[in-house]
Amino acid sequence: MIYLLLCIFFIFFLFYFLLNNKQNMDESNQVMSSLKMLPSLSEYGLTNSNLVQINCSRSIATTSDTSSVRTDNFNNGVMDFNFAMSQNQRFSCQKSYFRAEISVAVKEAGLYRQPKVTDNFCLAENFMNNIIANSFMYIGSKSISSQTQYHGVSAMLRSRLTKSYSWFQTLGKSCFYLDPSFESRQRNIVSNGDSEVLKWTELGYKDDNKFTVAGASLNKITFSKANSADNLPATGTTWRKGDQLTVVVGGITLNKVVSDVIGDDVFVTIPFASAISATDVSTLQLTRIRYLNSPDEIVDGRNKIQVLFQLPLSPFYNSQCIPTSQIRFSLFPQTTKNTAFEYLRPDGTGSPSQADTSLLIHNLYFFAYIFDGEKNYVDGTYYLNLSEFDIQSKALVQGVNSDTTRQFNIPSSTLGIASFSQDSNVSTPTTLNVCPSRFISRLREETDNLTGLQLQYSNAIKPVQLYQSEFNDGTQNIVQRYYETMNNSGITSGETFDDWLERGQLSYYSWIRPSDDRSTSLQVQAQYGEISNNTLLFIASVYRRLIAVQVINGEVSTVESLNV
Repeated sequence: MIYLLLCIFFIFFLFYFLLNNKQNMDESNQVMSSLKMLPSLSEYGLTNSNLVQINCSRSIATTSDTSSVRTDNFNNGVMDFNFAMSQNQRFSCQKSYFRAEISVAVKEAGLYRQPKVTDNFCLAENFMNNIIANSFMYIGSKSISSQTQYHGVSAMLRSRLTKSYSWFQTLGKSCFYLDPSFESRQRNIVSNGDSEVLKWTELGYKDDNKFTVAGASLNKITFSKANSADNLPATGTTWRKGDQLTVVVGGITLNKVVSDVIGDDVFVTIPFASAISATDVSTLQLTRIRYLNSPDEIVDGRNKIQVLFQLPLSPFYNSQCIPTSQIRFSLFPQTTKNTAFEYLRPDGTGSPSQADTSLLIHNLYFFAYIFDGEKNYVDGTYYLNLSEFDIQSKALVQGVNSDTTRQFNIPSSTLGIASFSQDSNVSTPTTLNVCPSRFISRLREETDNLTGLQLQYSNAIKPVQLYQSEFNDGTQNIVQRYYETMNNSGITSGETFDDWLERGQLSYYSWIRPSDDRSTSLQVQAQYGEISNNTLLFIASVYRRLIAVQVINGEVSTVESLNV
């Protein structure tokens, strides 16, 4: 009987709690719905829409070398993109994007060459946001959205929590460089990786006169046409500027870029650290790697690719449109290029030194989506409803870390909380590191070793049970974390489970609260089987912010940021 009464009481209490919570949420929604919001893109009958190319306020690449640009000066100051709309025109940030043309090269013996598979590095996912330190969006002179910390981290969070599966598999992978596969991204910048050992006759050299040894110390081999009477065969292998030549002689492997091509003649001089003997010369082998690029696509061994990206500013993820006004985007680059790269081995073993890697931004444009409105705005105040990121981190204790509790202060208007761990070296890009767009530690298997996670905020605990999340050959309890993240982010289908693991585990929980709840204290309990030094626990709070836009005679007159 007592048990039955307890059950009835519990059911009554639960019903009362849900009813009261719904009432509070209804009150909050009524307040928001009573405001006059800026129209969304879907509310317009679009006519005369257009993508307008906006140039950067400063030159991205220098042209002191007229034959090719070799100066990596992306970080030489702020880059502004300014534009104004005409009467009755609207701007959709969600449909706009930046486009960059870049190339990657490795310096060897003073010359630039295209990277090879054996260099063991490639461009990171979303690398353009990784090399930006801060970004701002202005309406007139008022900053309405900014990201001043963890820029690359924030950009990946935005994509992973908002983009659909179909977007990741199409535009995301092909245009926005959001491909979790290291090998796939590496193929975009390297030579084809297919090498072949060439016979002398294929190169057009006779067996009895295949090279000459130059220099009194016999430490150089110069390849050229055997003599003027020996023309290269029409069906033989031809050389191209930018080809990679690998020479093995006396057990020593050396690389050389073919830099001099004159007609059918090839002149390549390969220096050796010490003198070579006649025996060594007789065992010489050549290997030629042919690049994917055609000759007119190679500039000093560099390869060019184009990539699109959006900044991790909330207007890019909001469908509301901005009335006629002056718009400006300001980008502040990182001081180094190193966060643009991802290394097969995070300690850089087997990769070129950072001083010998080159990332060049050939051009950078912003394409603004501008269209004509059906009619003018009625004078008054309109509101832009934004969801911003507040990202914080705290160190985890090295070694067995079975029960770690951390306290965070987060915005009182928080709508959702994301949690993940990452190597701390992403914030010091002068060292070889894990790139910002990877939510992993230096030894990535450690972040797969998350065994439990529980968040307590605003008199609620999520998940309610501190369930185990092991992930190993025999156990895959971590799958539940993946499904929770997909469900809480509101995406019916986002990144796949394999991609979720490859990019690093990300847990997200929505946090709907009564309108009068202004809680700011968050407690996080994270359990790891083991964790290494220099690993941080990250908390990203998604919070609401309103921008009041005053419109007079169809144009924006004043802009004000409001706390919600």
